[in-house]
Amino acid sequence: MNTYQVLGMDGGQIRRRLSDKIEQAFDQACEQGQVDVAACMLKGLDMALLGQPMPWERRQAALRLIRLCQSRLQNLRDSQGVVHGVQAARQVEAVLF
Repeated sequence: MNTYQVLGMDGGQIRRRLSDKIEQAFDQACEQGQVDVAACMLKGLDMALLGQPMPWERRQAALRLIRLCQSRLQNLRDSQGVVHGVQAARQVEAVLF
């Protein structure tokens, strides 16, 4: 199930906006378990959605979509045991020193 279906925004319409295509790539990366690709797509989705002025209501919908994608990515990372950020740096440091 993709994020548009979860938000109830999927009306079976063909999506043509760049953000829609990036969101579909994010969903595909998650389905295939490609954490790094999904993270890049999430960053691109954030830039495509929030990098331009928009009415308050649309901005709130975009933020909900970004938060939902962030949650999905975190769940994917957790399911694969992927660590990142400070935790990853500490693990590397522990191995090296």
